[in-house]
Amino acid sequence: GDERARRDAWVVLPLAALEAKLRSGQLARADVGAVCGFGTAGEAAALVFCGALSLEAALELVDARHDALKGVSAKAVSVVGDVDVEDGLADASKHGEIAVSHDLCPGVRVVSGS
Repeated sequence: GDERARRDAWVVLPLAALEAKLRSGQLARADVGAVCGFGTAGEAAALVFCGALSLEAALELVDARHDALKGVSAKAVSVVGDVDVEDGLADASKHGEIAVSHDLCPGVRVVSGS
């Protein structure tokens, strides 16, 4: 349905943009030193681009993750920049369970809870 098409688009569109850059000569595959993605669809697209997953496997992975998270009530937010997350967590934990769930890179963490 439409929901699956939207999820698939989040994987396919970055790959199409990269392919357009490669075909136009604006980008050479040999010049790409690293590939990354943000979120499940972006990570799946990066894995396809670097040859670690087929497009079909990436789409199946994104769908499987979506299905596995149906009904999960946890919420998440990315915290970017020089922010004292621990003080905020202490205050927020008075209202429910909350913690840093992912330390993505320096200055970028994901906080999630229920």
